[in-house]
Amino acid sequence: MPRAPRSKKPAAAAEASAPYTTNPTHPANPGPSSPPKTVVASPQPPVEKPIAISSLLNHPDTEPTEAGSSSQSAAAFKPATKGRPKNDHLPWLTQELPALPGPDGEMYIPIYDDCNEIRRKIRAFFSNNNTEYRCTQKYFLEVIGNVNSNSYRRFMAAKGEGGGAENGTYTGSYVFFEKKRVWEGKPKGKKRLDAEVQYPEGRDLVDSNRPVWVTTRMF
Repeated sequence: MPRAPRSKKPAAAAEASAPYTTNPTHPANPGPSSPPKTVVASPQPPVEKPIAISSLLNHPDTEPTEAGSSSQSAAAFKPATKGRPKNDHLPWLTQELPALPGPDGEMYIPIYDDCNEIRRKIRAFFSNNNTEYRCTQKYFLEVIGNVNSNSYRRFMAAKGEGGGAENGTYTGSYVFFEKKRVWEGKPKGKKRLDAEVQYPEGRDLVDSNRPVWVTTRMF
């Protein structure tokens, strides 16, 4: 009895039943196991921080700083202030001056400079040319006898040789500048020598601008 012919399996079924083949390049053959590959990321360029614009505006000659950096702040570029005080030590304030006895027995310092001369000396002392000593007007008024600033302004605005003679600025300023002259060793001028002859006991402290009231008797 003849044998029935063996039926052939479809190609897809044959491949499914034989997952491994002898072909090493076949996709169904994974081949020998290999270690997993390490993926190396490509290096990224560094992120630059923004530049502080204020550092460029304030100091264009310096290197720019990064925003938020405290190494170079505005205080670092602040100019150093001089350590010299507003008022220098005035060494002539302790200078002694000759005094004369008054009618009441008290000693006083005679004044020979008129009011105009004292005003000239005050303006010269506070002018820009006086760079030897630093002295504010407030300190000046303190050392000449705590003179009120209003009295000082009235004296400086007065006119005439005797204008402001009763003001404390006049007497205190004369002593101030006379001590300075003696301490510096400067000689007396001709005007000063003439005043000593004309007023041997000093000038009268009477304001020439003060009004004088004259009373008359009517018969």
